[in-house]
Amino acid sequence: MDCQWHQKEPGVYQRTATPMERWMTRVTQTGHEFGKEHFIISVGLQIQVPEGFSAFVPELRRAWGILRQRHSSIASLLDRKAGIWRYVVPTPEDIDDWFTETFIVAPFGTAAGPLPSPAHPPKRPRLLALPSTSRIILQAPHTVTDGKGLMLIASELLRIATESTKTKSSYEAVNLSPPFSVAAGLPPVDENDMRRAASDLEQFLSALPAMALPTRTAAGNGRKRHPARTRHVLQAFSEHDTQSLLSRLKQRGLTVTHAVHAAIACTTKRFNINPSSDIYAGVLVLDGRSLYQDERNNLKTPGSLSCTGWFPTVKVSSFESTVNAFKAEYTNIQRDRRLPNVIDGLLMQMMPFLSESAPSSGADALLSSIGVVESVIHHKYSFVEVLEFEIGCEVLNPAIDIFLYTWHDRVRLAAYYNESYYEAETVIQFLAMVISTLKRELMVD
Repeated sequence: MDCQWHQKEPGVYQRTATPMERWMTRVTQTGHEFGKEHFIISVGLQIQVPEGFSAFVPELRRAWGILRQRHSSIASLLDRKAGIWRYVVPTPEDIDDWFTETFIVAPFGTAAGPLPSPAHPPKRPRLLALPSTSRIILQAPHTVTDGKGLMLIASELLRIATESTKTKSSYEAVNLSPPFSVAAGLPPVDENDMRRAASDLEQFLSALPAMALPTRTAAGNGRKRHPARTRHVLQAFSEHDTQSLLSRLKQRGLTVTHAVHAAIACTTKRFNINPSSDIYAGVLVLDGRSLYQDERNNLKTPGSLSCTGWFPTVKVSSFESTVNAFKAEYTNIQRDRRLPNVIDGLLMQMMPFLSESAPSSGADALLSSIGVVESVIHHKYSFVEVLEFEIGCEVLNPAIDIFLYTWHDRVRLAAYYNESYYEAETVIQFLAMVISTLKRELMVD
């Protein structure tokens, strides 16, 4: 499958969507009939500027335009039905329309939550500036990029905004982001990949139904109603406990991700309403940029979906056995250079059996591990200081989506959920039990 960009006619560039992008198209369309979209990704930064935030807004706007010039694909659009990405070199009028659509300054005094749910789902990345709270929020569909990609966009935006040089406007097709497989230089999917995908898919499906969390309403009934608001709960280890946790994990040859995912699975078992299963069937979401980055490829282009993953079926008993199972899963993935091809093969085999509606999701807790934020977003860009960082997503199904990351030397867990399915107290209790399990099992002071 040729997913590279091609010029179809003067000023018009197209490429075919990848299997992962097509899959995300199906997954994210939940809520479309109500003007919402599942999995809209958001990154929020609270910044401090000497002259004041309002005086910095024109520089943000200038930087947003330059970012588009340097990475044209952040302005491309996906034809969801055809599975085709399209970028058209704009006229000056088109640029004005693009700024109106994607650069939004909230009126002074506007109050907003940590990561406000979008009133209308964006078709491409957009930037919100909130003078009242000195915050910027970047939002994008999950078909366009992933969490790490949006963090790269945020970092480059601030770097451009604080540059002393001024760049002239030019909106030709520059640095159209290649899809992940092309950027990473992966080989094409072959028959062996497809056979392995079929076998692994059969193994995964045979383990279902897996454990499930208790929800407020039945998932089927909830999806027929207007989706409620996405809420979030944030829990953080203290700096002291973070250092103690890291020390204990290092002694046992584990990563934070291994331990947190195991604690999530063990906590899911305690909440489980499916007495016939002790299987955690979630998703291992991995940053392909970290796994496949080297000097030969181009994985730092921000506007692309470069996450990869796998669908584990881990039997949950003791924390010790569960954490070792997750360690084995993650270790195998990191060593498996053909895994993205197998995932593509799996998705290609699943797609013909899906209806036009988005595939349903179980009531479970999923993990996305972002890593150390400072590896992408700095505390300071020239005269601008970054005081706070948040990452999240719009959730319209019964899942609880948990982001794991380290910021200012503190491990943090941010859980996003839809209030149609969970009370805040339930999610708070769930995260508290995850942290309690980690502290108890790893003997964190």
